[in-house]
Amino acid sequence: MTGRDVELYLQGYQLELTKMTIALNDLKESIGKKSKYDDLPAWINLDLAAQLKGGCSPDWMKNTLCLQPCCGTNYKLIGGRKCWRKDDIVEWLEISDGDLKNYGEKWKVSIPEKYLRRSA
Repeated sequence: MTGRDVELYLQGYQLELTKMTIALNDLKESIGKKSKYDDLPAWINLDLAAQLKGGCSPDWMKNTLCLQPCCGTNYKLIGGRKCWRKDDIVEWLEISDGDLKNYGEKWKVSIPEKYLRRSA
C-alpha cells in the first residue's frame, strides 16, 4: 500500500466520521426541541380547539358533533364546558375533512353523508 493509498483510506474514514458527527449533532438538536404542542393545557375546550385548528367556527362545531374532537365523544365537563385531553386534541388537529370517515369509525360515530361528500 502506497502513501497515497493510506492517505485516501484515512480521508474516507475522516469523511465518515464527519457525517456521523453531523448526524449526532442533528439528533441532539431534535431531542432538545419542544413540540409545538408542549405548552397546551392538559384539558382544552371547544373554543380553544377550534382556534388551534384554524378556520373552524366554534359555533358551527358546537352543533356538529362529527367535527368536534373525538367526534364529540371522550370529553369531560370542566367548569360546565366540554373539554378534551391534550393528546386527543393534538391527534384531532391533524384530521382533515378527507379523514372524517376513518376518524368517525375510530370513535364509533357515523359521519353524516353531506360531510362525507364534501371530504371526497
